[in-house]
Amino acid sequence: MPPKPQKYTKKNILRRFILKSKILKSKGKSKKQTPSTKQSISRRQTSIYTSQLPLTRSSRQKEISRRRFDTPKTAIILITTHGNLDLTDPDPIRPHELDIKVHKLNATTPGVCNWVSDDDLVDMGTIINNFIKENRTMTPSRLLHELQKLLPTLDTVYQENTQVDNGKIKESDYFEIGDNDPDLINYVKNKSLGYQINQWKKGDLYLNKYYTSFINEEYDTIANPYNNTVIMLGTDGLIALDTMKKSRPLLRKDKNLDKKANKKRFFLKDILEELDKTYTDAVIVDLSCSTGFGQTAARHLRREKDEFNYGGSIV
Repeated sequence: MPPKPQKYTKKNILRRFILKSKILKSKGKSKKQTPSTKQSISRRQTSIYTSQLPLTRSSRQKEISRRRFDTPKTAIILITTHGNLDLTDPDPIRPHELDIKVHKLNATTPGVCNWVSDDDLVDMGTIINNFIKENRTMTPSRLLHELQKLLPTLDTVYQENTQVDNGKIKESDYFEIGDNDPDLINYVKNKSLGYQINQWKKGDLYLNKYYTSFINEEYDTIANPYNNTVIMLGTDGLIALDTMKKSRPLLRKDKNLDKKANKKRFFLKDILEELDKTYTDAVIVDLSCSTGFGQTAARHLRREKDEFNYGGSIV
């Protein structure tokens, strides 16, 4: 049987009131204790969270940069456009202000053009691309030193013992006898100084080399994907850098008489800035020329080799 309902006498009402007051008081105590426990936990959690995620934008960027170097990532680049060292630039030698470390193999010394046959370029590109795919686990420095050994063996123009007499080609399988092109003669005389490696890091000085790709030469790139371009090696497919794609509308450009852009122009700095967004190291194989604008500038570059070092130190 259900219990009988109590009568609402004064005595019963008073007892219920006292009992209810005690319950409320006990609940009030528990409510006061709970926030203090939660508050303490909340403070500890905030402290941990703050240490993990910096509060200011600049400190967040520094933290992102620091963590990026915890997992090194290397970009391997091949450059086969035209190249020059522009001494008319107000700042041809500039400090490297980026975090990315640079390992650069240069086909020629400053002030000297490079000469590579089209057939060689196809074979060189294919062989070094396959070599890189097979050796991706090598450190950037070791990989570039291996390429330094490999590339001269693939460059038949470099290997040839071209004979020069009185400023003219005397004996060659690649050049016309009697050719007195000063860029060619200087290449033959200085090619033993080619295929050297320079390495630099943040704070070091480097030559901000100037690159040009002529629009009317782009058909060569269709026939030979390693020609007249800046591409990443060791990847699935030959990926051109965004710098090459954007240089026509966004970077400096010359115009011909029809007022159409006939050149893509960009600098080494533009390439490094693009790579710095994703990579910790850049391995660069530069097969472009390194002469100046005019023979006087080229001669100055060759004479002052110590002043016009490609960057950092030769290794």
